[in-house]
Amino acid sequence: GDTLFRMSLRGGFDEDEFRAWFKGLDAAHLLFLNTVASVQLIDLSHAATLIASHELTRGPVTQVPLVGPRGRLNAAVTELRDPRSRVAWTRVTIEFAVPKDLARTGKATGLTTPISIAIGDKEPVGRLFAGLPLRVPSKLPFSLNAQFDPDTARVQIQHIRWNEWLFQRSADLISLAARWQFGIAPEGAWRWVALKSEATSASDPWLAEQLGRTIEMSQRDLAKRLRIRLGD
Repeated sequence: GDTLFRMSLRGGFDEDEFRAWFKGLDAAHLLFLNTVASVQLIDLSHAATLIASHELTRGPVTQVPLVGPRGRLNAAVTELRDPRSRVAWTRVTIEFAVPKDLARTGKATGLTTPISIAIGDKEPVGRLFAGLPLRVPSKLPFSLNAQFDPDTARVQIQHIRWNEWLFQRSADLISLAARWQFGIAPEGAWRWVALKSEATSASDPWLAEQLGRTIEMSQRDLAKRLRIRLGD
């Protein structure tokens, strides 16, 4: 079904600026929102005039067993597409068991936590997400989503143990997804392998360090476990 948000706005609200901001969004904002397929901005004062819309279509979820340093893990694989731009993404999600001595800051902590990556067929650079995109620069070749605890403005990932652990498990996911891709489509699988030079963050040395460790861990696991079959 549809959900309509109706809000009372404070004085000084700039309607034109808000419209421009909404129009500047894209369907990739919805990559990791399983229950939201589209968002629309509608002017109800003019016979429900549609101002802007962003939509992703989702294919069926396929369960793919992957084996890595933490044993056998089931990955949920989904194909997503933006009907307007025709950009398509492959999204891979794994639920990781949360250690008993770890907890989120001010939020409920589940027994497991999902971590996802999504790579677009026409997008050379991804983003960092915590459900929705974070306002954190990224040069990774894929988008990475986890239950990161950001600051209030979502411009920085907090420097806490919980987030460090999420980056460590992200390394497991990246190497697992890359090895899976090499097994089914080796000609394009290198796009799933991040480079150390892509672990940059000019505004946050801590984040750059975490990304560097994540990429290094994933590359080390690939070097140990990846086998590429040549010829017949």
